[in-house]
Amino acid sequence: AFKHEAGTYVLPLDDADPNYFRIVFPNFWSFQTPSERQRVLETAAVVTGMIKAVKVFPGPNDTIASVEMLLPDEDAFRTFFPRALLMLQAAVREFCTAMHGTDADSMVAEAIKKLFGRDGERRAEAG
Repeated sequence: AFKHEAGTYVLPLDDADPNYFRIVFPNFWSFQTPSERQRVLETAAVVTGMIKAVKVFPGPNDTIASVEMLLPDEDAFRTFFPRALLMLQAAVREFCTAMHGTDADSMVAEAIKKLFGRDGERRAEAG
């Protein structure tokens, strides 16, 4: 684990697959109710779809973000790490902004409106 800009990140290692690279930012957004969990799922789906290599997903009561990739060799870690960390930070920032509702014009907020409507309910398919 390592700390960076007030966050704690984890670099899990897989000895069986040394070319697999993953950075995890755990527990950055808590939720308690089923409706909060639904909102987390919707926002996570949009952020995951918009930012390359990033996965955002809920745990039992909190939200996790990770970047995962296969590297051409073990030494490539030094090349890919800075960009992977930036992508992870961007995903967390976009997720939190959308969850706080502080930027109604953000790409994530717009995508959520189109997919799920104002009240979080999935819109009925037209036609």
